Amino acid sequence: SVFAHGFEPLPLPGAELSDAVALVTHHEGIRGIVVASDRCLEARAFARYRENLPIVVATASKENYGHVQLAFACQPVLVSDLSEKSIDGVVAEVKKSLKLKKGEGLVVVDAVRGTLAVRRA
Repeated sequence: SVFAHGFEPLPLPGAELSDAVALVTHHEGIRGIVVASDRCLEARAFARYRENLPIVVATASKENYGHVQLAFACQPVLVSDLSEKSIDGVVAEVKKSLKLKKGEGLVVVDAVRGTLAVRRA
């Protein structure tokens, strides 16, 4: 399977991104979702269709930080910016906190750039 070893980030428009996340989260070994978003609308869409998986939302907006936790039952993480380096740091922390085993992974959505990837332990 292409998901077994991860894949390169795929550029996807908004609606397709939500559908892709729903599809990929059903794959064996997916333990969580990390979303990098400046608007946090994606977190709302993913929260509706998630498979009992934690959703961590990285945002640089203090306003969105509180809204994500209260409205969507997601775990917000406030970052200084939504650069790829910041997102990688959040992914590393989530992997560590979930204690991912070999073969398990996270769906990582960069809503700013419109990409989706699976990051395995």
